[in-house]
Amino acid sequence: MKKTFKVSNLFFVTFIMSLIFSCNNSKYSDAKIESKARNIVKELSQEDINVFKNWKFEYHGKGEIWRKIKNNRVDFRAYYYKENDSTSFMIYPKHLKSTEYPILVDFDTSKIKSNIWLTKLKNGQIRISPSFKIIGDSIRREKYLETEIYGNKNPFNDLQKLSSLINKCGIVSVSHNEYVGGFIQFYLTYEDVLTFVPDNLIINPIYGNVWKDNIESGVMINKNWNLRKLEQPIHPIQRK
Repeated sequence: MKKTFKVSNLFFVTFIMSLIFSCNNSKYSDAKIESKARNIVKELSQEDINVFKNWKFEYHGKGEIWRKIKNNRVDFRAYYYKENDSTSFMIYPKHLKSTEYPILVDFDTSKIKSNIWLTKLKNGQIRISPSFKIIGDSIRREKYLETEIYGNKNPFNDLQKLSSLINKCGIVSVSHNEYVGGFIQFYLTYEDVLTFVPDNLIINPIYGNVWKDNIESGVMINKNWNLRKLEQPIHPIQRK
């Protein structure tokens, strides 16, 4: 069983107040970024924030990578791509049977040797990309009705909502690791990080000092939000 501790209300208040008064680092993000961060804090509801307790996001080329996390494991991973008249996502064969979005069509995944593209056309039909490397007839048809593929719950709707949310805020990446702590990191750029600090903060003691140093290197916007600039920018997957 992992060892974590829950910060009491008194300790939490003391912890945050100490950070507010200790964040004197002149290297935190510039005024323009701070203004953007404050706008995001106003825009994101608690419901929006809770979404990212279970979803991770980053850009890849012209598309978006979304990972649904369950029990600290990736249950569903999709490369989401939008065009004028269609939306598509690419998944691994193993994620056809994810617990979150189990596909209803019976595919023999042992015969599918590459990733799988599913495209929602303007008429609502779902097209399965013909470029698969398959053996035999593991995929019998090219086009399906939406309800045939995913029933009433399908990833197209959820991915569209997620994509709209990050585009509204202008976020380039979001990460959260329950094992490490209850923080959610919203990357405004690849070196400016807006961190959500929940009231019911849970920290893995192994990483306690690391998080304290991270938070102290930035500025507290309010008791739940911290903005900091990384010493070394992360290396994004190049957008084309």
